[in-house]
Amino acid sequence: FDVMFAHKFSDLKQLEKTWIGYLNREGSNVMKWSFIEFILAETGKKLHNERELRRINGIWKAPIANTPGAAMSAADGYREFIRKKIAAFQIRPFALGEYTDNDISNYIYTFCGMIPQVVRDTNNVVLYVSSDTLTKYWKNREYLYGQNQDYKPNVTYVPEYPNIRLVVVPNLGVSKRIVATLDGNFHTYEDGANEMYNFNIEQE
Repeated sequence: FDVMFAHKFSDLKQLEKTWIGYLNREGSNVMKWSFIEFILAETGKKLHNERELRRINGIWKAPIANTPGAAMSAADGYREFIRKKIAAFQIRPFALGEYTDNDISNYIYTFCGMIPQVVRDTNNVVLYVSSDTLTKYWKNREYLYGQNQDYKPNVTYVPEYPNIRLVVVPNLGVSKRIVATLDGNFHTYEDGANEMYNFNIEQE
């Protein structure tokens, strides 16, 4: 979906007071391009952060003419995409319930065992998890196997199925959703490279 950011600054003087003074190269000129560049750079950071959050947690809502919308409503993110695919019977859910901190190691082992062997043996399977899930997995394995001589901490694969990698989805929060798929099935695209930095400035 196309996403547009529009903003009207009502008090540039107040904003200018928060600006780092030594960047002022134009003195008292009405149009201070170094100041405008600073504003656009900070705006670009915010737009980038909003996009990264939207890619995971966004839920698309049809825009209403002349009404500002929320950044998270501009597109469906990863979580909503997976939910819709499950509802449409395009992704098969495993009936395992949710893991707990004390059984996550066995949970992921069981989860991997439910993946058809013909898929597991491709050496191309990835488990997409949250950073919280990966940390809890490491801690549970440390508790269970930390005293073993062959124990390896903080591995990014499933030890019982070493061909299956664990990959963190950033900004997934406390979600316990685990998705298994072939590597390369998830991609993000944009219509034009760096298009969200194509700013148009209008001065009154």
